[in-house]
Amino acid sequence: MNKNNLGEKSKSYYSEAEIYDVFSQREDAPAKIFKAVLSVIQGKIVLDLGCGTGKYTELFTEHAKKIFALDASTQEIDIARKRIHSENIDFIVADARKIPLKDRSVDVVFSAWVLGTIADDLHKATVVKEMERVLKPEGEIYLIENDIGGQFERIRGRANDPLKRTATYNKWLQKEMGFCIFKRFITYFGFTSGREAKQVIKSIWGESAANQVKSNNIEHKIIIFTK
Repeated sequence: MNKNNLGEKSKSYYSEAEIYDVFSQREDAPAKIFKAVLSVIQGKIVLDLGCGTGKYTELFTEHAKKIFALDASTQEIDIARKRIHSENIDFIVADARKIPLKDRSVDVVFSAWVLGTIADDLHKATVVKEMERVLKPEGEIYLIENDIGGQFERIRGRANDPLKRTATYNKWLQKEMGFCIFKRFITYFGFTSGREAKQVIKSIWGESAANQVKSNNIEHKIIIFTK
């Protein structure tokens, strides 16, 4: 499995799921993402696609009618199950390219940093088609993605990326997949200490990335796409 990234086969999602859990819990400390989508998930049947260790599943529990929390990593789902106890959640271990739900069965698909971890564009497109398949006719998809620029992009090696991967991916979502920008804003990771921030970043992206961490707060630019 790959290391030093958050690609689809990263150790951080599997054998090091506990480290990813800390990373996920510290992301968006002001809860801007949750606040931005709260009204659209209220009283709805929601698919949290790529739920990870359940950060947003847990936040949505008191507001959504029903949540299907799906992830490919058994380790991450296990962490989510231990943390979250609610009768309105079904945890599912499955590949997002073949979602085990009926056609037109959910009101909202919420997916945070999932498509961008998939290397192959065809696989990405297959996941989008699956999202659309399980969505009710008046339903909506919300994707949480990274925006260009900012401290987090610099730390993970995207600031001077000659391939312009973040910008290219975001344009692909709009031009090829038909998504539009719902909101964009600046938030931050709020680690408990500079030491914790360095340890987590080092585990995922390596020592050179960790050396760029100067405090417990890391600026993070976000785009929410919808369709």
